[in-house]
Amino acid sequence: MTKNFLSLVSLFLCLNSFEPRTAQAHIELLDITAAAFKQPVAARQHPSEPNVWYVAQRGGELIKWQPNSAQYNFLTLDKRLNSQRHGEAGLLGFDFDPQYPTQPYIYLSYTSGEKPFLSRISRMRCCTARGQLDQASEEIILEVEQPYGNHNGGHITFGPDGFLYIGLGDGGSGGDPKGNAQNRQSLLGNILRIDVRKKPYAIPADNPFIHTPYRPEIFAWGLRNPWRFHFDQLTGKLWAGDVGQNRREEIDVIQSGKNYGWNIMEGKECYKKKRCKKTGLTEPVAQYPQKRGDKSITGGYVYRGKAMKHLVGQYIFADFVSGRIFHFDPEKQLGINMLMQSSYHIASFAQDLNNELYILAYYQGKLLKLMPKK
Repeated sequence: MTKNFLSLVSLFLCLNSFEPRTAQAHIELLDITAAAFKQPVAARQHPSEPNVWYVAQRGGELIKWQPNSAQYNFLTLDKRLNSQRHGEAGLLGFDFDPQYPTQPYIYLSYTSGEKPFLSRISRMRCCTARGQLDQASEEIILEVEQPYGNHNGGHITFGPDGFLYIGLGDGGSGGDPKGNAQNRQSLLGNILRIDVRKKPYAIPADNPFIHTPYRPEIFAWGLRNPWRFHFDQLTGKLWAGDVGQNRREEIDVIQSGKNYGWNIMEGKECYKKKRCKKTGLTEPVAQYPQKRGDKSITGGYVYRGKAMKHLVGQYIFADFVSGRIFHFDPEKQLGINMLMQSSYHIASFAQDLNNELYILAYYQGKLLKLMPKK
């Protein structure tokens, strides 16, 4: 009985913790770009312009583009942007105001300054007489000093509750030398949640650390470098990819007040020691090792489209370095499966108004749609 039980436990851990299983590819990638983008990192559509894509480029441009049409420069950030400090610096995220275009604001996440070097969250008004974002209208909402050039996080998105969620890495270098992710008096190594309907922002009444000694902006903590997180349109759950140090990449379901363990843990294992105190830490729902070229997770979406029926309800994500695309079943949680090996460095996923998914190929400058294989 005991041996059988231990065998089942070992099997469960293998399925949830180790190397992704290779499956026959049932998808392919359709390139919808005519002219290449330059280091694209995020893309969105808005219901007010159903055929238009907005694509953020790391160098500070926000491109407005419709397939089969020319790209239009909707924004080029001026000297307020610092994208030179590190390859992980630059324009990193954006989102539309929940009431856009009635409230004509687009929110931006980018790095700025030199001494100090900052992560900045701001908003700009649309539009100038030329139909561009008005840089003169910028309102700075939040600035957080970054001690190093990397691990800036930078993803932002409005939740179904109307609040703005902000992902910030642990401050950089390696191993979190300043201990930010386990320090709730620091905004680094966290996902923040703020109310931007009041200037510069207010704290939602149900944030977990409001009226405590800790920073009330914090929604969840103990993260290394959350790179892309999105709400499941059906369940409302917040799914995130958190980039690992040198052994494991992890997938988290982000919940209010939870500590996701970095730098006590990397994935489900102790980071610095063979043994560590895991009490109070929330383990990832899945992880995979840094093998076969996998080095850096790119968080994706729970698929809610119609074109790939066999993937409905699956969490789709990728690895930036290897180009492999994976899926994970949130219900069965029987491990990670590889969907396909791509030849791209996947910086982000995007979702159109029909809930179909796309990848952004960073070095190749492409927007490619995931399609059923013919």
